[in-house]
Amino acid sequence: MPAYEIRVRRSPWPPPSAGWRIMGFLASAVIVTAMGIISLSIGAIAFLVLRFGIESSAIFALAGFAVLIVLQFTTWRREDRKATTRTFDDLSRSNERLSRDVAMLANRIAVIETAGAVTAAQDVAALRSDLHAAQKQIGELAGMLSDQQQLLETLSAPAAADMADEPMMMAPPPAMEAAVMPQRRGRFAAMGHDEFLAMVVDAMEGGRIDLLLQPVVTLPQRKVKWYEIVYHLKNEHGEVILADDFLPAVAEAGMAGRLDSRVLFRVVHLLRRLQARNREAGVIVNFAPATFSDGDRFREIVDFLAANSALSGAIVIEMSQAAYADFGALEFESLSAIRKLGFRFSLDHVRNLRLNTRDLADRGFRLLKVPAELLLGRTDALPSDIHPADLSGLLSRYGIDLIADKIETEATVLDLLDLDLRFGQGNLFSPPRPVRADVLSEGPLVAQRAAS
Repeated sequence: MPAYEIRVRRSPWPPPSAGWRIMGFLASAVIVTAMGIISLSIGAIAFLVLRFGIESSAIFALAGFAVLIVLQFTTWRREDRKATTRTFDDLSRSNERLSRDVAMLANRIAVIETAGAVTAAQDVAALRSDLHAAQKQIGELAGMLSDQQQLLETLSAPAAADMADEPMMMAPPPAMEAAVMPQRRGRFAAMGHDEFLAMVVDAMEGGRIDLLLQPVVTLPQRKVKWYEIVYHLKNEHGEVILADDFLPAVAEAGMAGRLDSRVLFRVVHLLRRLQARNREAGVIVNFAPATFSDGDRFREIVDFLAANSALSGAIVIEMSQAAYADFGALEFESLSAIRKLGFRFSLDHVRNLRLNTRDLADRGFRLLKVPAELLLGRTDALPSDIHPADLSGLLSRYGIDLIADKIETEATVLDLLDLDLRFGQGNLFSPPRPVRADVLSEGPLVAQRAAS
């Protein structure tokens, strides 16, 4: 809340020194002397020019002196009245500003209370869905155990002895087969579109969203500065649905904003746990392009960010360069609404460095991520009018940090240091890793994960 300055005319404190008192006395003496001289001049004019008597001239002089005293006092009273008026004006303006701030605080409190009710309802819905999924899994496991028990009871001892001399050719049970099969992309390719979309929606509604963290480190110290959020979904059987599989389906169904809002809710809870251990840690969370144009869902996201504006310095919202290039007036208005709350942006998958750097800085971008191989010129050259060695310095003048992405070897790090790069990211430092259970040990998300 702004500080209010009320200028009130008051006596000086501490009392003036002897020097100031002498100067005030001299000023008063000069004024009185001037009045006396003027009065004597009036009397002299009356006696010498107008030929009045001495008594009449003295009366004229005294009258002039009295008039001068009245005029002086009138001037002082007018100055006091002006000072009093200014003081009341200052008080009125301060009162108006205070009333506006009180109204603004009341609105913010109302937004925080509303956001708290919405997040609590989401927690309850996710917990119910996870409990329902757990009950279904327990039922399936009970059925499998019953089948195995019946199979063992039907085997006789002689049959078991005959089988001991033959090689084991039986396939493992379904649960064991699922455990040893590696995760692979496109394993849901044979599933119908509607069926796959229904599975993705069920995972979202059930809160089966697993967060993974990949650090962005300083160079050469390799101290963690940010964590980029990577996430995947799990169906009711615990199978992982990778982002490359479900993101196109979610975008096609118009549910990108819905998914981003749920991920953002979990990220905020995660960030509060991270900052309990490292106050300097921040997170980078990616938003789909459609989220910025999804009116109702985006307003919910803005309200949630406003309720957590204290974390604005630790949350960076990321988008790809291709998505940013297709932004229109609506998307730029959405960026402006988030920027006004204090949050900043990151541009990822940069393939063209012919950008208006000043425009990016004005729109709130503070991070720019470029693959390391492109910066070092080991693949197709980046479209750019500046040498890569000067790129980091140019961006830093506008408050934008350059991050070298996809770093895989130590030799790449040494080459990047020659370009005066300050930040790096890649599997060399750490691949995306699941969030440890103890990081969220006190949050409601742990209860959801434990229930599932």
